[in-house]
This record gives sequence, structure tokens and C-alpha cells, in this order.
Amino acid sequence: MLHFSPTPLTLWIGIIALIVVGVLSVISWKRSPHPKRTALLESLRFLSALAVVLLLWQPEWLTVIHPNTKPQIAILWDDSKSMTTVDAPLPPVLSAKSEVVSRAEWVKSAIASDLWKPLAANGANEVITAPFATPPASGESSSALAGTDLETPLTDILSKQNNIRAVVLLSDGDYNLGQPPVAAAQKLRLRGVPLFPISVGSNVRLPDLDLLSVTAPTYGIVGENVQIPFSIRSSLDRTVRTIVRLRDESGKERTKNIVLPPNAETYDSILWRLEKGGTSTLEISIPVADGELVETNNSRKFTIAGRPEKIRVLVIESLPRWEFRFLRNALSRDPGVELSCLLFHPSLGMGDGKDYLTEFPKKLEDLAKYDVIFIGDVGMNQNQLTKEQCTLIRGLVENQASGLIFMPGSQGNQFSLLDTDLSDLLPVILDDTNREGLAESLPAPLSLTTEGRSSLLTLLGNNEEENPEIWRRLPGFYWHAPVVKAKGGAEVLAVHGNRRGNSVRHRSLSLNPPGAGKFYSWASTPRGVGGAAWKTFITTASGDKLHAGCPISETWPPDKECAYFLIPSAPHPARRSRSMQMHSIQTAHHSKKVTSQ
Repeated sequence: MLHFSPTPLTLWIGIIALIVVGVLSVISWKRSPHPKRTALLESLRFLSALAVVLLLWQPEWLTVIHPNTKPQIAILWDDSKSMTTVDAPLPPVLSAKSEVVSRAEWVKSAIASDLWKPLAANGANEVITAPFATPPASGESSSALAGTDLETPLTDILSKQNNIRAVVLLSDGDYNLGQPPVAAAQKLRLRGVPLFPISVGSNVRLPDLDLLSVTAPTYGIVGENVQIPFSIRSSLDRTVRTIVRLRDESGKERTKNIVLPPNAETYDSILWRLEKGGTSTLEISIPVADGELVETNNSRKFTIAGRPEKIRVLVIESLPRWEFRFLRNALSRDPGVELSCLLFHPSLGMGDGKDYLTEFPKKLEDLAKYDVIFIGDVGMNQNQLTKEQCTLIRGLVENQASGLIFMPGSQGNQFSLLDTDLSDLLPVILDDTNREGLAESLPAPLSLTTEGRSSLLTLLGNNEEENPEIWRRLPGFYWHAPVVKAKGGAEVLAVHGNRRGNSVRHRSLSLNPPGAGKFYSWASTPRGVGGAAWKTFITTASGDKLHAGCPISETWPPDKECAYFLIPSAPHPARRSRSMQMHSIQTAHHSKKVTSQ
């Protein structure tokens, strides 16, 4: 059927033009001496004018097709990953409770409701629903391109449906994939199909405390503390003081007080002691703050396994000094430690007896079984260590993530190690002009830094709250190694309480990130620190080796540092009646290597 679509203006212009042309043609025909020829010519002129006018009226040939289906109203809803955001309050028409749910749950509640029944018009229309922007599976190559494409679903609905009456679009934001949706909206307009977009979610972040993540290790050692890192995001406009609770299935609980700044993310950790083997399910949570709208994201559950570990320790020393005897007694009594001692006595020769080796391991396979190595007041003189043996120890630390701990003494034998491959593993710079160290007339205290208060290496108590008090009660020290300063990149964990150098306190415990193992450094073994604390220390030193290959996002333990501690030592020879001394310890993390001083 032919159909014209003239505007009022073109309609009257065409009619007037045809009247004028017709009148002129009649007048010309009457005045012509050749009426037949003139009539033919004027008829052609009038037909030409008629054709122009008809074209001006936009002629169309319309074919009316009566569809076999009902008119359809399409409801398209966004299924992208951003719809998992929990910031969509349910209106009273959808829920009797005024709760905040995710955007996806809001859409599902809306689609499942009776809000769309009036659109069906008692069966006159068909209401269809379809998702779009569904993220691909994680294994697919296109998973990296997941996003929101608003243009494609609108274009597809036009190409697939020939009787579409209206489109309702439920989405939480703008497009970030595909073409601009304006082009698809124009196509809908040309087809006479209205588009009704409905936004889902909040334009601003709702007041909330969100426990974002808990990066717990897969397993830990039974009887030892495990550090559980977590992150919390606060969208409140005020500072919040809250309590982090960590509990297991039996109800055992650990707590930690933290301060959350406004509109910021906070990264922290809490300690948990594994008391038994096997897998345990733990829950970490924070209480709901005043004004917080979302309560479902304040807790997370995770699993961690406790495993008994046998830590193999090698202690190398020149004299059976007090530090060596204390350390040997403390470690030999621990059932979780397999101890080997190598004593280079300058007068009596190699030490022998239970737990003693008669010579340094010749093969790398024999040395590789040790998780932690203590190097006492030994060097390359007096038939002690050789350069080749120092190279083997360095390779063990770099490639196998074993722990290496230096315990210097008043003989200064370790200065000869500065000419070997072990020199780079020391986290501190020593004063070569004073190899005997520095003596104190009065006991000097030890002060933990901010980093030291939260480090697993300096944890002597059962939790972080009681740890500073334990360090304050430790006896002072009368001697410490001649440390000039920590090497570049070291993170100071503790400082000398009294002595200063270059207007700053002498570093006593620091961290520095360096290879595959860890480096620790100290001068003598503490009398005020119990054997359980030493087990924790060597466990931390050996942690990267024990947990090598563990399929977790971060290495265990999470505190990937090396330490240089200030610890109590044996009584000074000139002060036998006095209590213990302390010596500085500083940790550096040379790519997970442990150096000692």
C-alpha cells in the first residue's frame, strides 16, 4: 500500500503548485492554434509537476505484517562483576526489612517481584528478562576483558525480536566495553521503541566497615604463633576505634585493638597460636559501628592447618662460652628441634659428644638438611671456617631459604668473614677499629621501635599486648658489638636505650629485604629470654625453608624479615657478680636471608 507522509507545509505547496500548473496548461491549450499538439505538451508538463509534488510528499510503500506473537517488553539486567557490590538498599515494596544487599541481589528481588505484572496487561504483552555482561569463566582467555557493554544487548534485542514494544535496562553504571550506547538508543527511537534505564546501587559509598581480605597462610607449626594479615576499609567520615576478634570453633579467642582512619584502608595483622594439629576453621570479625549500614561484610572465615615440624639447627662456635652453652641447652631440650654443634676449640681441638659434629659437612647435601645455622665467634683463622665453606653457607641461604644467624663475640673472629662471601649477608656495618666491642659500666636498656612492637621476630609473649612489658622487664646489657650503623634498606626494630652515634640511637634490631633465606645477627644468648622464645625465633628464621612450595599468595611466615636483636649475654669477665648483659641484634631481609652480627 502506497503511503504519503507530507508535512502541512509541503502539502499546501504541492496543492497550490498543481493548481497553478493546471490553470496555466488550460490557458495555453485554449490559446494555441494547434490544440492537439498543445494538449499533449501541457499534459506532460502537468504530469511532471505532479511527479515532483508526489516526491515532495515522501511516498512509501508499506506492507502490513500481522505478527503471530504478542508484543514483547524486554527487561535487560546487568550481570557484571561490579553488581556484587553491597550498596543497594531494598525499598519497602521489595522487602519489609530496610536492609542493604548487593546490586545483583537487588535486581533479582526486583525481577522476582510483582512490579512487572501491570506491563503484561492481562496477557496482552509478553514480559521477557535477559542478563548481559556476564563475566566469562576464569579459565577462558577473554576473562581479562570482562566489563560492561551496554550497546550490544540493546542492538541484539532489536535484531532478535521483531515485535518489541519497550526495553527496561537495569544497570549500575556507565559502559566500559564496546560502543557508546547512544547509537543503540537512536536505533530504538527510530523503531519507536522506548528505552527506560534504571540505575542500581548508590552513587556514593555507604557508611561501612568492610573486612576486605584475610591472607592467612595455608598451615603453621603447632605450638607457634602465626601472623594473620587482614585489611579493613572504612567509608565512615570519622575515626573508629574497634576490636578485631579471631576465634576458632571451640570458642578460643584472640583480640586486638585497632584504630581505623576515616575513608581509608587499614592493613594490620593478628597473632594466633596453633595448639593442635589438623585443619581448623577460624573466623575473624569486627563489631558493627554506629552508623554502619552494611553488617554482612564484618567477618570472614578461613582454614589453617597445624603441622608438627622438626627444625634442624647447626651451631658453629669456637669456645664453649656462656652463649653457646645456654643456646645448646635450650635447643637440645626442645623436642621440635634437631640440634647439631660444631665446636672449633683453639686448644682442645674439635668438640665431641652428643649432638656434636667432628667436622664441617663436606657435601652440599649434608649441609642442605639444616634449616637454621648459627655462626658464633668464629672466622677463617685457627683452622676454623674456609672460604669454600662460607660460599656453601651463602648458597644455602640464597637458594634454599635457610636461616643464617651470626653471634659475634669479644674475640672479634667474625671480622675475618668480611673477606668471604658472607660479608654481604651482614645487615649492619661494623667498626673495624674496635673488634672487641663496647663495654658498658651500667646496664643499658633496649627500646623497641614502632615496627619492632608488631614484628613476629620480637614477640616474646603470647600476644602483642603483653610483649612490650616483657621487653621492658628484660635485664640490661653490659656489652654490645661495634655496630656503626645499619646497612641501606634496613628497617630498625629496636635501638640502644642510651648510646647514640651521629645524633641517633644505635640500631639494635632492624630489617632489610635481601634473597631466599633470612639473616640474623646477635652477640650473645639471653638469659632473661626463655627457651620457648628461642624456639619461636628459630622457627621464624627457618620459616621460608619449611614452607617452601606452600601454595599461598604470601610466603610463611608473613613477617619476611631478618633481625638484629639486643639480647642479654653472659656476665662480663670483670663483673662476674652482675647479671646478664645485652647485645644488639639487627635483622636484615636480604631476599629472605638471615644474617647475624
